[in-house]
Amino acid sequence: MAKRIMWPLRKHRERVLFKSPSAIRNRCGFSQQFLSMIERGERRPRAEDVPNLAKAYEISPEQMWQYLDETAELVESLRAEKAVQERP
Repeated sequence: MAKRIMWPLRKHRERVLFKSPSAIRNRCGFSQQFLSMIERGERRPRAEDVPNLAKAYEISPEQMWQYLDETAELVESLRAEKAVQERP
């Protein structure tokens, strides 16, 4: 059974804002799929989009950058862990 990863930005949305992805989508105008990819660290928003995203998540742009950096570090550690597990 795979463990559930609590991505920093998704954690903020679910535990602090108590909002659904569609509520965030309506506030910032990005697709739900794109927002989910940002939350999971699969995509990184353009610098000019960060203030709009921060407003949708009700945080400062600086906090948004911090969440994005934490997510990038988490993705990197998961990739490293997977690479170790796949070695013969």
